[in-house]
Amino acid sequence: GSQQYRRILRDDFTYRLGLSATPIRPHDEEGTEFVLDYFGNIVYELGLERAIKLGILCEYEYYVYVVTLTDAENEEYQRLTKKIIKLLRSGNDKVSGSINRLAIKRSRIIKSANDKITILDRIIQDHPLTKGMIYCYPTRQADIVCHRLSQQGIRVARFTSQEKEQRPQILNDFSQGRLDALVAVKCLDEGVNIPAAREAIILASDTSERQFIQRRGRILRKAPGKDGATLIDILVVPPIGDEQVKLISSEVKRIKHFAKTASNKASVITKLGDELSHYGI
Repeated sequence: GSQQYRRILRDDFTYRLGLSATPIRPHDEEGTEFVLDYFGNIVYELGLERAIKLGILCEYEYYVYVVTLTDAENEEYQRLTKKIIKLLRSGNDKVSGSINRLAIKRSRIIKSANDKITILDRIIQDHPLTKGMIYCYPTRQADIVCHRLSQQGIRVARFTSQEKEQRPQILNDFSQGRLDALVAVKCLDEGVNIPAAREAIILASDTSERQFIQRRGRILRKAPGKDGATLIDILVVPPIGDEQVKLISSEVKRIKHFAKTASNKASVITKLGDELSHYGI
């Protein structure tokens, strides 16, 4: 649906078939409409739950770790929120660009929360990496993660835009078992086929449903000797006592989506219910 790729959707193709896990483009009604019109709308859907039951995809267990913003991070988050609210209430149609910039800046606080790096050690202890993917933001976070994993004897490689020429070799080493983990910044979201991947740790994620569906999809493909996958997520919450729970609500949307088709759904809901009861969720 993007302007760049529309050029290949020519009118001289008599027969057309579109296959996608994410046909609806978030925040792009025009692009979505273009694709659906071109292919003649959605004619068949195979849901993830049914695909797992049919044995097309493997089952996965889902684990959520909760981390708290530091006081400084929370103060900055609230400061940006107040600025956004003020602009929204101004009624000025020309402030949308400023609001978007502030929203992006605020989202970076969640993506790069300090305690995410701290809890990574516990995650690795609970779920040792054999063929894992770790999604980070920004590149600095990826560098820190690579360093910490290497110190623990884990064979790891970065998979970012900076390693473009080395990517084929990195993927081959990972598939052949010469690497235990790949640390990525967006580059492993789509267009990469590594059925052997077993674990995914989402240290940082956009709110885009398209993105987190694609990230889960990387580890659900069947492979010889692979009996299941593990998806690990991190929920960022404000300090206890802070009444602002909108931050949690936006993150919970992703968690509900992942938990719905996980083989350990009941335990995920029970555990999170206890941990989030302080916030009235």
